[in-house]
Amino acid sequence: MHQLKNIALLVFAGAQSLNVCAAAAVFAAANDVAGKDVYAVRILSPSGGPVTTMSAVTLMTDPILAGAPGDFDTIVLTGGGNEEVEEAAGLNEVRQWILQAASRCRRLASTSFPCTLSLGRLGLLDNIRITTHWSAAALLAERCAKTKVDPTILYVEDQGIWTAAGVTSAIDMTLEMVARDLGEHVANQIAKRFVLTWRRPGEIAQVSMAITVQEKLHHDFRGLIAWMHAHIAEPLDVMALASKAGMSLRNFQRRFKASTGDSPARFLEGIRLEHGRTLLSSEMPIKSIAAQCGYANAQQFAKAYSRHFGITVKESRAT
Repeated sequence: MHQLKNIALLVFAGAQSLNVCAAAAVFAAANDVAGKDVYAVRILSPSGGPVTTMSAVTLMTDPILAGAPGDFDTIVLTGGGNEEVEEAAGLNEVRQWILQAASRCRRLASTSFPCTLSLGRLGLLDNIRITTHWSAAALLAERCAKTKVDPTILYVEDQGIWTAAGVTSAIDMTLEMVARDLGEHVANQIAKRFVLTWRRPGEIAQVSMAITVQEKLHHDFRGLIAWMHAHIAEPLDVMALASKAGMSLRNFQRRFKASTGDSPARFLEGIRLEHGRTLLSSEMPIKSIAAQCGYANAQQFAKAYSRHFGITVKESRAT
């Protein structure tokens, strides 16, 4: 008979509701996909009762002391307002509960800057690699000088402690937890149910090239770039892109570079290689990755990858 894994989602006033609900939804979906109760989720707060999030959604919670620190397999500090988390984490009973839980649970996680900062102040993040939202990474590194803050990645696990950038990365992180517990198939089935285009690995950048481009992109090319992503495995060339855009080759090259800052060929190579970097986190053979990214062979892909990222395919896969 399998043992039920108790999950505690610790929430504070002013939390981002998506941080809480995303994690809860993933664990609930895992039970459904697995066809049995694997996880039992409880939402806790310092005092229990209703907790209002920053998005005006009110969550009903149990008091933190209603669950013994050793009762939980996984504890996720899901967030709260800066002042609210600092005040609650300063309470002796909350501080002691977190410290005791950290020494007893299998996984301790945080999906928000205020919570990650609190864990750092408790000395729980010393000498380990962590992440947080890109906008708060410099401040976290300043206030938790003994940690190794990586502001570029979605989530990371180091010595049983998981940290994430927050918001949608909470889905990615909890899906990885499920994958390690129940296998890739279960996690992939959940991703399909959530209508995710793919399961993003932790090493993926918080801010993608596509979003950066969209900030300055002329509306004429938005549909084209979406089409490029959808046909990334095909042998596209600049002439084909110009034809798709309904422009002459010369006019297309001029206007595309003015809009994106890159030539069409360089931009296409960039999205191919970003997709390749995502696939390298899987166990897919390099030859298959190259084909899915539109390269004729693994050698061509590897050469372009090294030139673009300054790191070899082998080195990237090992990280």
